[in-house]
Amino acid sequence: MNLSLRQLRAFVAVAGTGSFTGAAKQLHITQSALSLLIKDLETELGVRLLDRTTRAVALSDVGHAFFPLVQGVLQDLERAVASVADLRDLKRGVARIAAPQIMSLTLLPQALAAHRARYPGVQARIVECLMEELPAKVISGEADLGVGPERTVGPEIEVIPLMKAPVMLVCPQRHPLAVARKVTWRDVLAYPFVAQRGEYSAKIDRDLSAHSRDLRLHPSDEVTYVTTALSMVSSGLGLTACPEFVRPLAKSFGLHMRAVVEPKMVREFCIFVKRQQELNPAAASLLTALKEVARKL
Repeated sequence: MNLSLRQLRAFVAVAGTGSFTGAAKQLHITQSALSLLIKDLETELGVRLLDRTTRAVALSDVGHAFFPLVQGVLQDLERAVASVADLRDLKRGVARIAAPQIMSLTLLPQALAAHRARYPGVQARIVECLMEELPAKVISGEADLGVGPERTVGPEIEVIPLMKAPVMLVCPQRHPLAVARKVTWRDVLAYPFVAQRGEYSAKIDRDLSAHSRDLRLHPSDEVTYVTTALSMVSSGLGLTACPEFVRPLAKSFGLHMRAVVEPKMVREFCIFVKRQQELNPAAASLLTALKEVARKL
């Protein structure tokens, strides 16, 4: 069966107005075009829907039964189209972003606040995870996109550069290195160092050894989360290193951040999305908000 929306709308218009003339005006078509639509609909269904006289048009018994059903179909369709329009126009929707703790505590709250102010009907949700878990969250669809430090990922993931940030020393405010004229990594490693487990500290170690063979990272402690490292530094248990955008968080722990040279280290942070899959409008708008906040940082 090959029914068209134009045929159904024509039938509802005639049934609603009780007139071919009134229905044609309502639909902005000619009366002959309307008659042809009704004829084709009845032919397709194999039944008469309208009883016509020289004075009026009335629904047949089948037409009476068919009318409310068609009205319901058209109303459901209108609601569905309106729903899609709301998603397109960002009047509603959901965006889920996977992120490790360091991003969830720094970049993301700013981006989510800016996004919510612009699109109050859209829900933006953080899916907190370890960086090692982030690609799987995106591939499975648990998150629409992810954000975190640059990593080598599988072919299913597309990596979009977001921003670069220098690696900074984090130390107590009264620490000797807080007031030193210049701080080198050799200076930093003369003190106990609290490292974050995983690729972040491994890359620091590779950068050190590439600069000088006798420079290696030998942590006094290793932790999983940046907040744990900052808390330990705040308690006098050593020094740590974080990207520059962590400064507000370090400050909340009463800590000081200093640039470190010889070697100077820079880390790239990226967006991770599923390859060959277009972001929904809510997720695409959140990506834009992330880029805007990253530019300001």
